[in-house]
Amino acid sequence: RKDDALIGCLTVRETLTYAARFKLPSGTSAPEINKRVDAVLDDFGLTRVADTIVGNALLRGVSGGEKRRVTLAAQLITFPPIVRLDEPTSGLDSAAAYNVIKLIKKVAELRGITVVATIHQPSSETYQLFNKLMLLANGSTMYFGGSHKEL
Repeated sequence: RKDDALIGCLTVRETLTYAARFKLPSGTSAPEINKRVDAVLDDFGLTRVADTIVGNALLRGVSGGEKRRVTLAAQLITFPPIVRLDEPTSGLDSAAAYNVIKLIKKVAELRGITVVATIHQPSSETYQLFNKLMLLANGSTMYFGGSHKEL
């Protein structure tokens, strides 16, 4: 699973702080890191669980959807101009998948991030959140262009 890279005994805030320390420039001050972590916690709706452990198979922690948001938040902590997400909804039920994609879209628009994501068989509600599409079949591009809104 993709969220297995998270350290279950750390809190959400600690996880994002470590991600920021590793990914932001080495001269970034502790107050700047804390400000960035607070911004990302807010962006990803994780403020309420900031001091909850992430958890793992042995430790009860945040929910599966929250854990996925922590993983995404750690990836986007630097507010990169472009990010590629490989199946960010895998293992989630339809409602959680919709909420994750909706959140990714909100954060991307807020922070000016271009997101390229692979997703298999999204629900119609999730599908409608995408701006541009590339549909593949047998490794070939079948369609590339606007979503349903532009068709």
